[in-house]
Amino acid sequence: MNQQIARHFESPTAEISEALEAPLRLRQTTNPVARPAAILRISPHVLDNLGPDGPIFGDSGTAFSVGTFASNIRDALDGNCVGYGFAINRAGVRARSGGGGSRQLALNPDNNLRMSARRRMHTASVTKNITATTVMKAMQSRGISAAARVRDYLPTQWDLHSNVNNLRISDLLTHQSGFNTSGSDPHYSTLRDAMENATGWSASVPANAYDNRNFGLFRLILPYMVCPEIMANVEMQGWADGNYHTAVDQATQQYYKLLVRHYVFNPLDMQNMDCAPNASNAGRTMCYNWPNPSPNQAQDGGDKTDEAGGEGWVMSARQLAKYLRFRRYSNAFISAGLRDEMDDQRYGWRTIQGDQGTYLRHGGAYGGQSNGNCVRGSGPLRTCIMQFPVNVEVAVTVNSFVITCTSSLDRMIADAFDAAYV
Repeated sequence: MNQQIARHFESPTAEISEALEAPLRLRQTTNPVARPAAILRISPHVLDNLGPDGPIFGDSGTAFSVGTFASNIRDALDGNCVGYGFAINRAGVRARSGGGGSRQLALNPDNNLRMSARRRMHTASVTKNITATTVMKAMQSRGISAAARVRDYLPTQWDLHSNVNNLRISDLLTHQSGFNTSGSDPHYSTLRDAMENATGWSASVPANAYDNRNFGLFRLILPYMVCPEIMANVEMQGWADGNYHTAVDQATQQYYKLLVRHYVFNPLDMQNMDCAPNASNAGRTMCYNWPNPSPNQAQDGGDKTDEAGGEGWVMSARQLAKYLRFRRYSNAFISAGLRDEMDDQRYGWRTIQGDQGTYLRHGGAYGGQSNGNCVRGSGPLRTCIMQFPVNVEVAVTVNSFVITCTSSLDRMIADAFDAAYV
């Protein structure tokens, strides 16, 4: 096996990405920094082609009111959670944003600090959409299609099970891999076990099943896809040091973050993006149980770097909305072909039906229900991004359960949009 690693190192499958040129090598994987990128802007001619500045009409001839949509979101969330933030895009610009409730209750550490659309918190599974965009851009930069096999972008010392040997990138992006345990653990050891032993895999899983391991695998796939020479170096050094799996795990965690910053956050001029909450107590958004939030039981979610891919990024509602704007309208950010493929094939998207048709969405949640009782997870929270058939997108972040631990924030937002046609 040592010789296999050596051969891989001597013949890397692709050149190092320009953004990851030397000296970003093995000894710097603990805190890599991507070089600055140009700040993208949506060009005026794109906005001009989005339609008239007047009302957006539904099938019934009623007009969409962004103000009513914002009011409906507030009505749905006020008094039904600890705190929330939201941001609405219309025709390529942010049209409304706001929030309500508290990001910190007394003792955590300050007294009822206000929640807003600018306050960052864990996005949970909303991260999957951001990971999908990163994967699409990375594949384009390396000349790779979604039909490529997953096995070509995994640690070389994993002994893959025959049941998963021919999985495609698209199978992971659409949750059609055969894994179907929903809230599965996406740590390195679990991902390795899934691919080597097919643990939790079934040939009879329905289409579009849901499993966190599908997107957790992209934490490893992306570094091997974009910078195989660096990963070969990591493997060889880890093998020589006797800590192969630890070295690969730690390196892929850091390079996953670097690559998402490179392909997504840096072009949008989003600074200090990470998978851990704000280190400052005063700036941190705490998460609470509901309807009995206790300051003594508050959580901030902690650092999710070792689970990132299907979860992890800490963002505000306004940052999520900005991402949605550029993902949908800026060909400089993501090409029209990639965007259409992502939307048509539902890469990183789920769907929900509404009065105006099918809405693309993805929700995120920590905490849920077990044996009829609410469980807190890593700090109860609910998040949602949604893209509507008209030129409207929305992002919502909530730092608690909403009404109950099983209530659907996605359904609430879709209903709020439908009720905004007046």
